[in-house]
Amino acid sequence: MLSPGRRFWAIVNFEGLDPFVIGPLLVISFRQFLPRGAYEKDGYLIDRKKSLVQVFTDPGGFRTLAAADIRLNDPRRTGR
Repeated sequence: MLSPGRRFWAIVNFEGLDPFVIGPLLVISFRQFLPRGAYEKDGYLIDRKKSLVQVFTDPGGFRTLAAADIRLNDPRRTGR
C-alpha cells in the first residue's frame, strides 16, 4: 500500500474544525501496520478503534495515521 516513493494525501479531522487535506506526502520508509481490535501485549489490554499506519515521510518525518484517512489520489481534485 504505502511503499517507499509513493505519494499520498491524508484527511485531518479535529473535533470542532472542518476536515482538511494535507499532502502530497512522500513515503521514505514504511514502519508498521497496527490493526484495529482488542488484544493483550506485555500484560496490557490494547483496544484500538482504528487501524493505524506508521511511516517516515517527506516532509514531516515520522507519522502515525489512521488507515481510513489515507488517500492515494488528491481528494481535493474532482472528476478523478
